[in-house]
Amino acid sequence: MREIKFRGKRTDTKEWVYGYYAHTTLSDEAFSLGNCMKHHLIIDSGVYYAVIPESVGQYTGLKDKNDKEIYEGDIVNHKNPKPFKDSIYKVEFLNGGFAIKNSDYTEDLNEFLKYSSSAEVIGNIYEN
Repeated sequence: MREIKFRGKRTDTKEWVYGYYAHTTLSDEAFSLGNCMKHHLIIDSGVYYAVIPESVGQYTGLKDKNDKEIYEGDIVNHKNPKPFKDSIYKVEFLNGGFAIKNSDYTEDLNEFLKYSSSAEVIGNIYEN
């Protein structure tokens, strides 16, 4: 069975948290005005963390050459044989699946990793 999880940057500490994702409208009790606000949450072991909506990315179910989990929004480096330059890709959710994409090329992520033993996560679009 595929593991479905997400990551997001906490709004308070800017640290990454991993777990289930919830997007909900809750009343904001802090102001006691009954206003409703949209909340983006990552839930880990029963603890809710407010996260920056733009930082939320889903786990692809795949790992890079270093056994690091690959998430939507990651930046992946592919080492090409010399004399060719390395290729840098962004991981996106496209047409119902995950893909790698740059200005010249788009391919299904799963297919790409079948033939690339050198793919490595080198960052993400939120921090780089």
